[in-house]
Amino acid sequence: MEEERAQLAADPAVEIDELTAFYEREGLAPSRAREVAEQLTRHDALAAQLESEHGIEEVMPPTRPVVEGVTSGITFALGAAIPLAITLAVSAAVEPGRSSSRRSPR
Repeated sequence: MEEERAQLAADPAVEIDELTAFYEREGLAPSRAREVAEQLTRHDALAAQLESEHGIEEVMPPTRPVVEGVTSGITFALGAAIPLAITLAVSAAVEPGRSSSRRSPR
């Protein structure tokens, strides 16, 4: 991302040309491709370059992976707790006060 930002600062005309060529390869007429490239560059030059050259559609904030990981961990723990709670409740209701590993004497 920093490399693209530096390239945009160094020579924006070359970056617009690259963007134009990208949209021409996508099937737009040269004049339309140039118009699209210029409009996207005016709106957000870095986002336009990242999407066309690297396929990055959204720049993720640095905290997002941490939040996603914590959320996933909590969800996993809750999902695992449900069958565990059911198993404990059912075994306690079926044999109150007895261990399931003992057999009754004959």
